[in-house]
Amino acid sequence: MDKYKIVYMHYANNRSAVAATALLEGFSGFLQTDGYAGYNDVVKTNDMTHLAC
Repeated sequence: MDKYKIVYMHYANNRSAVAATALLEGFSGFLQTDGYAGYNDVVKTNDMTHLAC
């Protein structure tokens, strides 16, 4: 059986790290973003692997 992969896209009307933190709380795995530094803390806190676009 093939593994299923999930891609989730979310839009926030600002670039605040608060939006990323609230959305990704408790998530672990791979996170692909545009490299904005606002994601750095949530990546470290939730043991994610940060991928570049």
